[in-house]
Amino acid sequence: APRAGAPLAARIAASGRPRVALSILQGELELHPEDVDALVFYALLASELGDDAAAIAAARRAAYLAPSTPYPTFVMGVVLARAGRTEAAERRTAAARSLLAELEADAPLPHSDGLVAAQLRVILGAA
Repeated sequence: APRAGAPLAARIAASGRPRVALSILQGELELHPEDVDALVFYALLASELGDDAAAIAAARRAAYLAPSTPYPTFVMGVVLARAGRTEAAERRTAAARSLLAELEADAPLPHSDGLVAAQLRVILGAA
């Protein structure tokens, strides 16, 4: 279940303070290391801030904790691509597409902050 840390961090990041948001997420993950929502957001934010190793580690853990859910796998592909690891990114993107193929278009995607399957298909060019 989502906890208060990720939504608070999202509001702070949106206000232009991504490093503060990252600190909040670090605290959240120390208390709740299996919070997939926080791991996904941490991975994206760390990647945006240039900390590829932390981003990849968080995305890998999120994908491991939610293996049948496409969004954490997609995020892993994103952070790998940003880190220049193209082949690994392509494998994760293909895995996300495969997981998406099993879902109805309007199926909500857990850990994605409200996306549905059709929206991620468009993002992946797999509509």
